[in-house]
Amino acid sequence: MATYSLDSDTIVGYLNDEECRSGGMLEIRKDEMEQIIQYCINEGHKILISEEVMNEIHRKFKFTVKDIDIYYSGLGLDYEILELKDMDYEKAKEFRRMGLHRGDDIHAAFAYNRSATLLSYNKKHFKPVFHLVDVKYVSEVY
Repeated sequence: MATYSLDSDTIVGYLNDEECRSGGMLEIRKDEMEQIIQYCINEGHKILISEEVMNEIHRKFKFTVKDIDIYYSGLGLDYEILELKDMDYEKAKEFRRMGLHRGDDIHAAFAYNRSATLLSYNKKHFKPVFHLVDVKYVSEVY
């Protein structure tokens, strides 16, 4: 069983901007994200979502943990929304010293500390830590 951690762009990138701005229901694009979710369900893989990802989604679209929870639980996906820990902030500082930008550092640290593969659409942003964190584009997984 593999564990995948989602960078915020993997969720935000699928949100329908127009629907979100009008206060509509959570809309997810029906392409790669559905494929990775179905792959994880079929293969018994787990998805981890950090509180930082949830904060970014809330800031941009006003969706809450409950909105995301309702969506994912209805799919039968094995997932967890987890709080960041001190070890994540410490590892993020280390990753910043290695050249990661603020924001990307915490996503990489979260994945690293949970031995998860980080899924991102900005894989190149994580190049300074490729030797420590397994980072993949969503399409590289299924």
